[in-house]
Amino acid sequence: MALPLDVDGQVSIVADDGAEISLQANGSVIRIQMPSLWTSYRLLRKAGPPRVREQLVTQLRRGAAAADLEVQFTIADRVVAELDTRSQGSALTRWLGIGPIKLHPLTMLMSLFKKSA
Repeated sequence: MALPLDVDGQVSIVADDGAEISLQANGSVIRIQMPSLWTSYRLLRKAGPPRVREQLVTQLRRGAAAADLEVQFTIADRVVAELDTRSQGSALTRWLGIGPIKLHPLTMLMSLFKKSA
């Protein structure tokens, strides 16, 4: 059993298209705030082919599990995807090449109509 890691911090990253991505860590949750679904999609495509993306996500999941952390991906302050020890892939995540991430498709669709502040 992993010992839980308590993290606290905030980092902002600016993508090459000027979009700001915010990473916030509080307790055992790391929240990655994307400005839009389109930015998320562009960054996902830049990560490489589906097989490479799936390997990266699998490594992220292993690291998060070892530290007993949860990673949440949000758009417009809504959780659109989660990665933790219980996350399992679906046909959609395998097709997208993001492996064991739990997606929230309805929330993703709702995020198309509102950008985060």
